[in-house]
Amino acid sequence: MVLQRQPSTDVSSRRSYSYPWIALIGILLLAGVLNLYKLGDESLWIDELYSVYDAQGLPATLSLERPLYYILLRGWMLLSTGDTWLRALSVLFNISSVFLIYQLGRRIAGKSIGLISALLFALSPLVINFAQMIRMYAMATCLGLGGSLALTHALEQPTLVSMGWWTAARILMIGTTPLTATLLLADVVLIGWRFRQQRRILRTFALFLLVSAISFIPIAWTTIAQRTDLLSSESEVSLQSDTSSINLVSDLKLIFGKLRKFTAFPFPMPSKLIGLFYQIYTVALWCLLGIALVHWKQFSKIRWVLLWAVIPSICNLVADEGLFATDRYILFVLPYFLILVSAGFVTVWRWRRTVAIALALIYIPAVCGGLFRYYTVQDRQDWRGMMHAISAGERAGDRIILATHNPRKAPLALLHYYHGNNSISGLTSNTCRDASSLSNVQSTSSRIWLICGSDINASRLKQQLQSQFQIASHQQFTNWGFDRQNDYLHLFLLVRRSNLY
Repeated sequence: MVLQRQPSTDVSSRRSYSYPWIALIGILLLAGVLNLYKLGDESLWIDELYSVYDAQGLPATLSLERPLYYILLRGWMLLSTGDTWLRALSVLFNISSVFLIYQLGRRIAGKSIGLISALLFALSPLVINFAQMIRMYAMATCLGLGGSLALTHALEQPTLVSMGWWTAARILMIGTTPLTATLLLADVVLIGWRFRQQRRILRTFALFLLVSAISFIPIAWTTIAQRTDLLSSESEVSLQSDTSSINLVSDLKLIFGKLRKFTAFPFPMPSKLIGLFYQIYTVALWCLLGIALVHWKQFSKIRWVLLWAVIPSICNLVADEGLFATDRYILFVLPYFLILVSAGFVTVWRWRRTVAIALALIYIPAVCGGLFRYYTVQDRQDWRGMMHAISAGERAGDRIILATHNPRKAPLALLHYYHGNNSISGLTSNTCRDASSLSNVQSTSSRIWLICGSDINASRLKQQLQSQFQIASHQQFTNWGFDRQNDYLHLFLLVRRSNLY
């Protein structure tokens, strides 16, 4: 009797299990390459310099507002204080986020959506920008994803362990960036609706939520006390009008452009033609997001992601348009929008693949254009170049004056790049708008290095300076940022006229 070999499904099941992991490893490697490429090429901008200064000054500089990142950065600095190494901390959190968004997308709507979401996240120039920054935003995004993934487990299987992981992740997230606390509002809605008929589970969740709320009180108190006006002053978009109709149009334009910024091109448009292409691209993304919501029954849990994306966004937009306009303040909601877009793409793929391929062909040049723009244009304030210029041309006894919104802290932060023997002092930003105040500056030196920001009329300032000083040199250094072009920091070398004769 000859035994016939029965076909086995073991091989095919192993293949179906291994393929997503192989794809995920490839995406993680791609994210690593993109995050590390040119990591230390550009100078630290002023907020990064503040991070270094605050971490170096611990415990004296420790604030309850955002303590966790600085504590972790201080330990990271024990190995090196080079720009590349310091930025690598955010890279680690960003690569972890790629893994977490895959896991969250997989549990919410399947492996395909998890992989596409991870790929969109890894390729986003906006995400890469914050991964290459010595700031807390990549860490907060990672912890936010970890908390949402833990809550997904808790909503499916409400155990004390899953609730504990959710609470711990949310506490760490809020301790990193307080604005992320708005995710808890979405959590409350999800928990309340999911267990609306199970009071015992609701009471248990309420206890864990109470722990999160208590931990947030000192952070909230410090934030309100110290930064009441900061967010409006840092806003990258000015509020334009008193009329509600104009504000509504402005808000709609702001909301419409976010998907383009989140996925491919968070920069000013270089031309009308390119701007038109990205408008078409943005419409396609919103269509995908709408398709995901219309066909929500295919992914019953996609509504969870919708709440994590929308509720914090609405809170920030209602509180201050600048919060929603400033990308770094809402980076933590970006992964949830990417999952929604991915769900829409998978739905279109199942319906008509030719349409899905056409959408992919639009996305490829869109994101390649964004990546090319990110890696080829210097966006960050060139404090490194400015300090090197001063070091190369200074003399003993020169006076270095920095006109800034933070005249106490900014000069100290610049010591990361300046290692000379002359002192750096700070004056208010108005110094560069009304140079007559320089006549009151006491200095034993005939030479002053004056550093001014970009919000000045350079030609008018030169006229004012020339009444008191000879302008020995005037140099401009990059201060563009994602939202500006042809914008510079100014460095003047001034010689008192009284010392020329």
